[in-house]
Amino acid sequence: MGIAIRYGVSLQDLLAANPGINPTILSIDQKITIPGPEGDPASNLLPAATPIPLPFSEVTCFPTTTEKLWCISALKNHEGYPLEGVSVIISLLNEKGEGIESRTAYSPINLIPEGGTIPLSVLFPIPPSGYASVSVLPVSAYLAENIEERYLPLEIVRERDAPGEGQKIWHLAGKVLSLVEDAKTAERVSILAIALDKEGNIVGFRNLEIGSELSFGDELPFEIDVFSLGPPIEHVEILAEALISFGVE
Repeated sequence: MGIAIRYGVSLQDLLAANPGINPTILSIDQKITIPGPEGDPASNLLPAATPIPLPFSEVTCFPTTTEKLWCISALKNHEGYPLEGVSVIISLLNEKGEGIESRTAYSPINLIPEGGTIPLSVLFPIPPSGYASVSVLPVSAYLAENIEERYLPLEIVRERDAPGEGQKIWHLAGKVLSLVEDAKTAERVSILAIALDKEGNIVGFRNLEIGSELSFGDELPFEIDVFSLGPPIEHVEILAEALISFGVE
């Protein structure tokens, strides 16, 4: 949003000019396209990618001890190819099905591999007392192209899985390794731990940046605790992402 304000463009036009970008995950020196001035549609500046319609799970909401409300939807990528730029709008509705309050949820990591599951969550700090139900509206999801030029392939080695008391917390430890002998170096390496209950529903997650550089032959250790917002954790899935460093041209 700060970039949009700085260049005098709307956030919607900025996202349209950069399909696949996640505004919550930007890196230093990452190149983006700034649309023209107001009145010049972004579609005239570059070909726009077409969002992919995807089935998202129903939203589950968890009240916190501080009277806030976490609401989570999930996407299971069965499209046969990796995705990126996934976002949805989660809305609280009244008894008539009318929207009371809405927030946009972005994927905690940008690249969603084929077969991967990701949470899309929002926090309502002061949920309205009159809400009766929750809805999810898909906003964006794009085919991830040229991923070998933008992401390093990784291997995740899990060395410790330790559920805590009542399985409301899960401790994981391990390492992430670069798989391909290449001159490219990752500038940011992140892991996403996703807690699921016995029904396979997401009940918690945690995203952690574990390093700023990773090249072939390197390994980065990690330790992470993920907490349940509700039911006991049955198992935890881990995804990893390594964004390749881009120089300034």
